[in-house]
This record gives sequence, C-alpha cells and structure tokens, in this order.
Amino acid sequence: MVITTIVVGILSAFSIPSMIGITSQNQVKATTDQIKNLFQEAQRQSIRTGKICTVTVSATTTSADAFISSTPPGCLSTAPVFLRSQLKISTVDFPSTVTISYRGNVAFDWGTNTSPPSPPALIVVQSPSAKQQSCLTLTPGLGIIRTGIYNTSTSTCLPSL
Repeated sequence: MVITTIVVGILSAFSIPSMIGITSQNQVKATTDQIKNLFQEAQRQSIRTGKICTVTVSATTTSADAFISSTPPGCLSTAPVFLRSQLKISTVDFPSTVTISYRGNVAFDWGTNTSPPSPPALIVVQSPSAKQQSCLTLTPGLGIIRTGIYNTSTSTCLPSL
C-alpha cells in the first residue's frame, strides 16, 4: 500500500508540469482560433449585409485583457470580445484598425504612417508556461487569414502541422 502511494506520487510529480504545458498550449491555440473566427465572422457579415466593417484589435504587452471590437454594430455577434487575460497578445506590423469591405476585402489603417510595413501582419499569442507561440496572419487585399507557429528569430508565422 505504501509502495503504491509512493509510485503514484512520483508519477504525479513528473506528469503535472507536462499537463500544465499542454493546457497552456491548448489555451494559446484556442485563443488564436477565436481571433481567426472573429475576423472570418466580420468578413461574412460585411459580405452578407453589404456594409463596411471596421475591426479594432487592442493587443497587450502584459497579461491584461486584450479585446477585439467592431463598428457598426452587427459586424461581430458580440462586441467587444475580451480574450483570455492570462495570455499575452501582441502584434507585429499589425494596425490597430482593419477595414473589411462589402466584398470581404481587407484594408489596413496605418494612420499617419506613410510607409506601412510590408505584409503580412501578425497577431502573436503566447502563454508564460507554453513553449511555442501561436500566430495569426492577415493579408491586405483578399484578406486571407492563416494561423501557425510564431518563429521569434525571423518574426514570421510558420504553418502549423
């Protein structure tokens, strides 16, 4: 009985850190998928209603709440959408405002920046306890949305397997 308890305790000690990492990675993937689904929903609503939708992304550099909102009302079924507070959501060459036309095309609002960075624009989602960072790429023009694994050394979004 005592030996069984000791063996279970040792196995638990090795498996708990692994489970925490897996849970964190699943949260990162779920949040990236949520962001992707929100942009796809805004594209569908723009096409369906024949109206221009403006989507605003509020990224964070800390673990504070990041959110996505849209105008006019109806572009997103629930807006603003707050994302998981324990995750860090950052952007790489991503504007704070994205305009989606009635055809589903995407345009970026760079504000006063006369020379916008070259596409693609990235949203990076990471967890303090996850080893990999997940990313979402949104290209101007056709508005192609793709998710993948963020490569920190090249600042690119690699396709996930």
